[in-house]
Amino acid sequence: RARIRTPEDVVRVIGDRILAFMNLLPIPGLDGGYVVFLLYEMVSGREPNEKVFETALKIGMAILLVLMVFVFYNDIAKVFTGN
Repeated sequence: RARIRTPEDVVRVIGDRILAFMNLLPIPGLDGGYVVFLLYEMVSGREPNEKVFETALKIGMAILLVLMVFVFYNDIAKVFTGN
């Protein structure tokens, strides 16, 4: 159990929880994407097709890269526009 004594501790604990939640999202490329494929394997009793798995990982990574570019653009635009 985490001890919270300072405001930095509060930020650290909240950040840890947010990171854990984001990591478990069912986006291929994150741990949550692997969990989805493992659940599929448990339910169906067979492994997913390797081509499907590879394609899902590529799409998931593309989604993450687009999201990162979008966030960086917004941050940089805020710096230059003063908002």
